[in-house]
Amino acid sequence: SSSSSRAPAEPARPALPKTTVREGAISFSWDSRPAQSLLGLAPGENPARMVLKAVGQDESSPMMAYCFQQMLEREQDHWGEYVVFYHSFSTSMLRTRSKRKLLAFCSISLLTAPHCLAC
Repeated sequence: SSSSSRAPAEPARPALPKTTVREGAISFSWDSRPAQSLLGLAPGENPARMVLKAVGQDESSPMMAYCFQQMLEREQDHWGEYVVFYHSFSTSMLRTRSKRKLLAFCSISLLTAPHCLAC
């Protein structure tokens, strides 16, 4: 018998109901899980309306909306584990952005886990 060096599979996350918005041939779906790209939205703001407005109404719009949907799903799948960078940052801008995110995380962590010594 051979032993496997693979890590045990992570349990599947329960599927959440999706909201879908359609405009002509273009559709965009999302669920209520958090995502880095949704952090700047106001409460109740519709991410699909933002995406559909950005992709426009030409022959490439359905594919662009699909790509945004896939990006959002990946962010949701890895929320809390990874940070995503979509832009080319200068070193100083990256440092400033990273510090802000770390401070925001630590302030939340201190409220929920007061034993956090790294913060």
